[in-house]
Amino acid sequence: MLTQKEKRLRTYLKVLLGIYLIILAFCIINLFKTSGLASAILSITVATLAFVNILLCWYAISDLRRFTLLVKLIIWGAVVSAIVNSSVLLWHDTSNFIFFWNISLQFKSIIIISIVFDILVAVITFILLSSAERARYGLKYFSPLQFKTLESLAEVIIYGEEETISSEEVAKNVDTYFNIFQANITSCCRCFNFSTSTFKNNITSGS
Repeated sequence: MLTQKEKRLRTYLKVLLGIYLIILAFCIINLFKTSGLASAILSITVATLAFVNILLCWYAISDLRRFTLLVKLIIWGAVVSAIVNSSVLLWHDTSNFIFFWNISLQFKSIIIISIVFDILVAVITFILLSSAERARYGLKYFSPLQFKTLESLAEVIIYGEEETISSEEVAKNVDTYFNIFQANITSCCRCFNFSTSTFKNNITSGS
């Protein structure tokens, strides 16, 4: 049973899937409408990337918990794409124009739009994935990566034929303990601040 935040991530992936389908359709139609080599190469490149992301989204939506790695691939793909496009923008001449859907567009503008889109995809997907994984494991203190590292460490340490407690339960217990520990420290700091402010007020009123 998926948590509410996991359902939100799956809904977002469906929206992202729809966006990539639209991009793919536009690129395919443009291939039949354009006669320029540069526009055709751009359409094929974008269509290929869109098709790959469509497959990633499709399989991730089918079983979100099983194919969490595919969601991470979407993030890393967007990051790599943004880096590559940024390098093209910085070190290559992008002042030429390309006809896309019979509209003259400067190559620089297309690159900038692509960079902004990739950054948005990477950031939004990362935030939603982190939130979904925290909800899935019921994490209160550790990040999903820290939790999985702790779980792997616990699995190595308590390895044996008869395990009284699983490695995941060990990691969850440590997460709960650290959360309580942090809460106690926060409470102590608040008490200290209250005591300090009260002491200062008493001195001020006395003088």
